[in-house]
Amino acid sequence: MALASFLNIEDAVNRAPCLSMERVLHRHAVNPTPTGWIVSTLSNRTVHVSMNLCNTRTTATAGCPQGGLLSPLLWCLLADHLLPDLREAGFYAQGYVMVTGRFEGVVSESCSQARRST
Repeated sequence: MALASFLNIEDAVNRAPCLSMERVLHRHAVNPTPTGWIVSTLSNRTVHVSMNLCNTRTTATAGCPQGGLLSPLLWCLLADHLLPDLREAGFYAQGYVMVTGRFEGVVSESCSQARRST
């Protein structure tokens, strides 16, 4: 008998605690100075929202900034740590790529690039 389960990682980078990201940076032997900069940047972010005449601000308590240069790297480091843990617990993990777009040629080329990079 087999059972398949899917792990939805769509919001994983947005919800990952700063402490988790700090731990994986240490596990990957990232120099403590840039690690401190990254953790400080992630844990001391203020988010401003303005709509019409309404303005508000709050402190981000988790995740990475959208469009941040380090966000994809931090996600890769988190996933790199997660997959061996799943394997050690007896689970088989496999990655999938889904490419979406408006134009067939762009989607096709993106899929081809993804296959070549594996």
